[in-house]
Amino acid sequence: MTNDYMFHIYTLGKFEIYSKGVKITENNKRSAHVWNLFKYILAHRKKMLSSDELIGAVWGEEDCENLENPEKALQNLIYRLRTALSLAVEAEDLILFNQDCYQWNEKFPVWIDSDALIEYGKKGGGLIESLPYEAIQYFEKVMELYNGEFLNDTDDIWVIPMRATYKNAYSESVMSFLGILDRFGDFESVIKVCNNFFKYELFEERGHYYFLKAFVRLDRKQDALKYYDIMAKAIQREFGVAPSYTFEDILKYTKEHPMHKETKNIDLNYICDILRKDSIHSGAFQCDKESFAAISRIMLRNLTRSELSIMMVLVTFSRIPDGNTNIIKNARGKLMHALREGDVVCHWNAAQTLIMLASRPAEDADTAMRRITEKLHADILREHYDISYKILPLTHEIDG
Repeated sequence: MTNDYMFHIYTLGKFEIYSKGVKITENNKRSAHVWNLFKYILAHRKKMLSSDELIGAVWGEEDCENLENPEKALQNLIYRLRTALSLAVEAEDLILFNQDCYQWNEKFPVWIDSDALIEYGKKGGGLIESLPYEAIQYFEKVMELYNGEFLNDTDDIWVIPMRATYKNAYSESVMSFLGILDRFGDFESVIKVCNNFFKYELFEERGHYYFLKAFVRLDRKQDALKYYDIMAKAIQREFGVAPSYTFEDILKYTKEHPMHKETKNIDLNYICDILRKDSIHSGAFQCDKESFAAISRIMLRNLTRSELSIMMVLVTFSRIPDGNTNIIKNARGKLMHALREGDVVCHWNAAQTLIMLASRPAEDADTAMRRITEKLHADILREHYDISYKILPLTHEIDG
């Protein structure tokens, strides 16, 4: 820890405050409200916080009713917090009071692990294509910082969306990290990264895909098959659906696929035969997320030179309580066959499917999806699942 900061604060998997290398947080019931107040002020340090907001955050509605004078109780708590923090540092006022509101005094620099995680993730993400090895260094720092959920010892409702934000940032950084390692063929590192990642995020299917693919590329097909069975059962138990890919899908894009056979000289007829065999399927073309993203980028380039109309559709299956949980895979198969051969489908997660509808205006896309989803609900989903969809055009324009 450097001495450039007044405090070093850890919020991921633990809550600890250090000043000059000395831990100043306490773990006892008497100090619980003090540090709960600090957590809320810290998490909202860019805002002016009213007394009512802080009282509600610390005590909640039920406990507030038992307070004889909530305003006085808050003032006492603010005093205790200022005292606890000022024992470690020399500062006139760490928590300001202005216009009947409290706010953290940003003149005093603090280092917070959750802020650093976001910063490193953004820096790494910006270097993936241009400087991938430097991107890896940032993603490694993200993994070092993430030791569990944000303020995992706090059960208050206000923490939940923040917790999701940091977990998603961590997950996306790891997926980008795995993408680079996979591209470089560093499959041993893929397995190590995945093993660490699964401690905190067990049901991210993209991670399992990289993990299984690495096993196959390292000639550990039996390990991959055993792991797939375990993973598939876990997802079935947790979400009531099968994984969005099969073990055969993993093999298809790894070394057992003809495209990956080692040959010094290839014949164009041989390549065309493979491509033709792979395309002999009715209905839409199914692919993984990486391939879907690549196809989307190609289509975007073509849009600038053609009259093509491309619509993106997100289909969501919502389980109804007590519904039959063993029907999503069947519904997805029917969805594939109901679409045109020029359409592209990616099962994004256990409950959502992403579709690219080629050469269809918005009205036609909506008509087609309404017809398909109504038929799926009538024939398969019935009382077990609801199905909904959202349509947006694929375009270069970005809404501000």
